[in-house]
Amino acid sequence: MSIHSKARRDARKKKQGKQRRGAAARTIEPHATLHDGGGALLAGAGRRGNEWVIVLDGKVVAGTESPAMTMAMLRHMASVRESEGLPVRLAYSTQLKSLASLEATRQGKTLAELLSALETERLERHGHDVASGDALDAASTVDMALPMGNEPSTDELSPGGRPDG
Repeated sequence: MSIHSKARRDARKKKQGKQRRGAAARTIEPHATLHDGGGALLAGAGRRGNEWVIVLDGKVVAGTESPAMTMAMLRHMASVRESEGLPVRLAYSTQLKSLASLEATRQGKTLAELLSALETERLERHGHDVASGDALDAASTVDMALPMGNEPSTDELSPGGRPDG
């Protein structure tokens, strides 16, 4: 037996432990889905640790600590598709909606008011004239949200059950 065997074995165990922790840190708990009219998955959102993430094509494309911002981003994606005449179905978990409502309450607003304010901020950031009615009607999109269980299956976020690629 080599005098370096123990060192190599310890290094291998340490590396394997880091790989396992890395995979666990990338696990996304699904909380929302956006489907087209035919039922195909367009986007999803979930929680990874303390961060809310948006997933497109199996890849995380945005992250925030705000559940309301997560809902606002999904609603924007839905409104873009709808403006193109394409039907969509947006579903949120009860936990995401509850946490977004709590966030709104802490800001002295209703969820619809907060989502409308976030959409207005987005429009202003991109140079749209908010007074002309470019802003999304928050109340109508909130009503479109379908109740989901707290934990929809991971397969809803991406094919193959790998939500973050």
